[in-house]
Amino acid sequence: MPFDAHKNLAITAITVAPEPATTGNQLSVTTGEGVRFPTPPFNATVWPKELPSPANAEIIRVTAIGPADVFTFVRGQENSSARSIVVGDLIVASITAKSLTDIESGVNFPLITTPGSVTAGADVVLTGLLRFTGGGDICTFTPDGADNQFLSLRPYGGTGGALRGGTIVLFGNEYASAEAGTIRVVAGQVPTGNIDFYVGGSAVKNRMHASGGFSIGNTTDPGANNLGVVGNVVAANLKWRQGHTWALIGDVTTLTAMPSMRVQMIGTQTVKLAAITTQIASGTSVGVQLLRNGIAVGGVITVTPTFAEAALGNIALAHNDALRLQLSAPVGVPSGLSVTVQLDHSV
Repeated sequence: MPFDAHKNLAITAITVAPEPATTGNQLSVTTGEGVRFPTPPFNATVWPKELPSPANAEIIRVTAIGPADVFTFVRGQENSSARSIVVGDLIVASITAKSLTDIESGVNFPLITTPGSVTAGADVVLTGLLRFTGGGDICTFTPDGADNQFLSLRPYGGTGGALRGGTIVLFGNEYASAEAGTIRVVAGQVPTGNIDFYVGGSAVKNRMHASGGFSIGNTTDPGANNLGVVGNVVAANLKWRQGHTWALIGDVTTLTAMPSMRVQMIGTQTVKLAAITTQIASGTSVGVQLLRNGIAVGGVITVTPTFAEAALGNIALAHNDALRLQLSAPVGVPSGLSVTVQLDHSV
């Protein structure tokens, strides 16, 4: 639950006492002075017009104000004893032990929404959600040029030490923006600002380099946007599509065939004919027939200046199969032929 609300100089006199005086739960204060008090609920102290003491004062919890200057409350709070509340007694929303223990316990810290900082020489223990309304940062300050501070987010506890046990989960929540659900991991703006991945111990297992390269099983930069792997790549149900293109610049009317391409397969890899895309730069049309080991696959495709794609029916290929194109029936001096065969690979 959140902290109680507070107001300065929230004090007034009681004009209508509770009935019965020691057990009643409503009283009235000086007309117009109920507004001096914070929004309920809050704790208040009631005592006669003399120095308060455990013998003559009672702490109550005000749960409602209204109508007008009528207070509804709960008796005998914070180990105080109910006393006979009479007209003329004072009521004040004072600082009580609860005001301080609410802070010391840390129970309500997750509901603090005002900007600022918390400095603590000992552990700050939170129970619940640490929430920032309107965004916020958890950060450590490093003087310019020093670059010697760090911020650690880790599960804590157990007899085996501070690094023991627990799970850290990062959720990218839905948000009404172009970055819905995004989690960003950002390294420093320096040439050596890498992102390292550890699994036990102190040795780096994987590294995202400042260049954009990613290394697995080592820390050697494979170069911008490259992947470097030390060891074997073991995959199951891995699929990818790869295109192989024949291109001829100029007039194709005198050409009846183009060089063949051989399918090379490794291990348990399978390769299937997926689709063929075609286009000529100019002219009217030309026929294209795909041959597998000299045998036609599918029908003749009429290629025009309009980009076109045709499915090939996922025909399985064998290691060392030869794929070749055969051209026919050119119309209007076709030139600038481009044909791409799409192959689906899987392991």
